[in-house]
Amino acid sequence: MIDEPTKTSDAPTFNAQDAEIIQTGVNGQRQYQIRAANIYQNLNDGEIALTQLELEFTDDQSRVWKLSAEHGAMLQNTQGILFKGNVKLQGNVELATEQLSFNYITRIAYTPTTVNLNMSGQRLGAAAMQANFKTGQIKLESKVNGHFTP
Repeated sequence: MIDEPTKTSDAPTFNAQDAEIIQTGVNGQRQYQIRAANIYQNLNDGEIALTQLELEFTDDQSRVWKLSAEHGAMLQNTQGILFKGNVKLQGNVELATEQLSFNYITRIAYTPTTVNLNMSGQRLGAAAMQANFKTGQIKLESKVNGHFTP
């Protein structure tokens, strides 16, 4: 789990508006792309806060996924991003929740909060969820309910 960064008013900071970050692999291929209205970094601890962010990545089956949220956080020495507030995932499956952590190396997403999924018009809800974008597996945890139209 990734926690939101804390801001220290007297710490040196870095701020960027309407920013885009592109991470490429050793082969030069794009691994992921982050867009944000604002990126704020506390240079003392490396914590990064983002607003109106969108992450785009391609899974191992060449499907493009977009994760978006009102706020986000990246912590130094982690390989993930915490998405908070009106979190949406769009791709082969559509997902909506209020909080989701995503590890961009392992390609695993997790939310401990209520999640709603839409797959080809079929709806599922659960109290928590883990999705592995390398294996294509979604694990719904506790209080799973759904509506399937034949």
